[in-house]
Amino acid sequence: MLFRSELLRAGDETGAADAFRAALRTNPDSVDAMRFLAGILRRQQKHLGDAEALLRRALQLAPDYLAAWLLLGSVLIERVKLADAADAYRRALALDEASTEAWAGLGNALSRAGDANAGAVAYARAVALEPGIPGVQMGRSEEHTSELQSHSDLVCRLLLEKK
Repeated sequence: MLFRSELLRAGDETGAADAFRAALRTNPDSVDAMRFLAGILRRQQKHLGDAEALLRRALQLAPDYLAAWLLLGSVLIERVKLADAADAYRRALALDEASTEAWAGLGNALSRAGDANAGAVAYARAVALEPGIPGVQMGRSEEHTSELQSHSDLVCRLLLEKK
């Protein structure tokens, strides 16, 4: 796995993807290879259906694999399978309720699905856990700047209630 990871760090995603595919031919149950390959496919915005299938297979083999649940949520948002994405983030939160990435992802999925209030609550949890979390400031994702005011009002109210 080290050689393939080094290719990724060096920016050679094509070489790394080929190496992870070769690893899966040798060991078809390598959940790490599945996750890394799915991550490459997601970053390249190619074959998102294949990325989803790899992650679902990895999670069948390792249902407590937090990183795979987080990546699956991200892939599902990009595929506009928002209810499934929210479910993936909830599964991640069942494994680690202090995961800022899971709370932020859940907020993104819920907001994109049209549930701004529930999205703002999830964003507020992410911000409360990690105030400087990238992509989530004042209860909004960078993709949803048009909803900033309603989300930030709710997040501020929720944060004040916590004090």
